[in-house]
Amino acid sequence: MDWTMKTFRTLLIATLMTAPLLAAPLTAEAQVSERGYEETPKRFTTGLSFGALWLDDTNIQATYTSKGRFMTKLTLGVVPWSRFVHVEINGSFGFLQFTGTQTFIDTGDDSADSVMMTIFPFNVDLLIGVDIFEEQPVVPYGGVGFALTLWRENETGGGDVWNGDRLGGNVFFGAGILLDSLERNRAQHLDVSTGINDAYLTLEGRWANVKTQFRDGSPTTDGLGFGGWSFHAGLKLVY
Repeated sequence: MDWTMKTFRTLLIATLMTAPLLAAPLTAEAQVSERGYEETPKRFTTGLSFGALWLDDTNIQATYTSKGRFMTKLTLGVVPWSRFVHVEINGSFGFLQFTGTQTFIDTGDDSADSVMMTIFPFNVDLLIGVDIFEEQPVVPYGGVGFALTLWRENETGGGDVWNGDRLGGNVFFGAGILLDSLERNRAQHLDVSTGINDAYLTLEGRWANVKTQFRDGSPTTDGLGFGGWSFHAGLKLVY
């Protein structure tokens, strides 16, 4: 199995195992009292989403075609404010891997075998949502962020390898559809027992411009770019 897939799966499993432990201290704060159910404060989030990324670099498109590439993304964040305006500071990392059959795009050399591109997009985002009233069924949101992409290109079956990194920014928009309303009593019990305040189905679009690299201490946009549009659907939990 390729080392990149092993690395991604290890990070994913470790994060999913850690999230319930982080939520445990919050469980005591939710209770059902004489005044009724009292939900926990919103402090942090976790999310897992799936979608596609359309890379807009013409060199990448020439070797690997311009179609969207499947992407998995894991997100962790904190909630510094959630009253009328919902604010999150999130970190996320994604994974893409796909093959081509033409040339090494970083050098232009012909390849008799297929080539493989592996991409790890990392983002740090500021998210602002409109959450005016309690248990609002749909929470629209948007934001901006910093992007770092690590990439690796190699000849399948062994051979030459090229890798690098690119920096940039992104903007995004989306909506969270509250799932608690589908089963209100179970959602309240889940909050009391685990500290999960809300569960959302998320739909998100994002545009990124990730082209900058540093050579000899100076920024340049020469070489490959890893920007483009992406769309994701996933599950987000707010603790």
